[in-house]
Amino acid sequence: MSRLKGSLDANVIVRLLTKDIPDQYEQACQLITSGAEFEVSDTAMIEAIYALYEYYKTPRKLVCKAIETLLTNKNLRISTLVFQQSLKLFVKQPALSIEDCYLASLASHRNALPLWTFDKKLAKQSGGLAKEVGLA
Repeated sequence: MSRLKGSLDANVIVRLLTKDIPDQYEQACQLITSGAEFEVSDTAMIEAIYALYEYYKTPRKLVCKAIETLLTNKNLRISTLVFQQSLKLFVKQPALSIEDCYLASLASHRNALPLWTFDKKLAKQSGGLAKEVGLA
């Protein structure tokens, strides 16, 4: 029998990491420590990282440390390898968005390189994971 109890929205992840709304933080903690497993979609992860960085103004390194704690939680099903690589790129290349870091990392993880793009910055700063269309 599956222990899967559903999926988590990005706002639950943000509450867990920021503790900014105490009641919601407590409810989120109770949920993920209930013994059940929860799917965390890639979209929810990207949205949570974006919110922490852009809305809460959390430095990239601290965002990564916070997200890394989630990646080790056995009750959360997350694309761990993709996000580990995404976070490394996110810290290493501060001009790239988490969305671009994720796309390049997913392409790498799926052996679908290069990631073709018209984004010159992404092509230049992805460490060879992305190439600009028309320059190949």
